[in-house]
This record gives sequence, structure tokens and C-alpha cells, in this order.
Amino acid sequence: MIRLLGVVFLLMLVVGGLGWFLGWFTLSTSGDGVNTHINVVVDQQKMKADEERAKTKLDGLTGKSK
Repeated sequence: MIRLLGVVFLLMLVVGGLGWFLGWFTLSTSGDGVNTHINVVVDQQKMKADEERAKTKLDGLTGKSK
């Protein structure tokens, strides 16, 4: 069970790191001295564009298209 949780956590870190690197996620903070606000923005258009680009590359590698 602990190995499964470790694998899930590692997968989350990899996807989060890849998303950060590719610009899918951005973080920003703001505060007033007492409270700190953390904002996460997910760029769904960027994710879709990267998905289409990956599909195109995979189709070119396999020679298949749908």
C-alpha cells in the first residue's frame, strides 16, 4: 500500500513538474501581511495545443492517422 501511494505521489510530481515546465500551470501569491493568498492558474488552451502537437508527432512516428 505504501508503494502504491509512493508511485501515485511520484506520478503527481512528474505531471506537475512537466506542466510547470510547459506552462500549463502558473502560481502567484499575494498577501496583506496577515494572510497570504496563493492562486493557481491552469491554461487549458495551452494544454489542448500541446496535446494536438503530441498527437501529430505520434502520427508521424507511427505512420498512422485516424
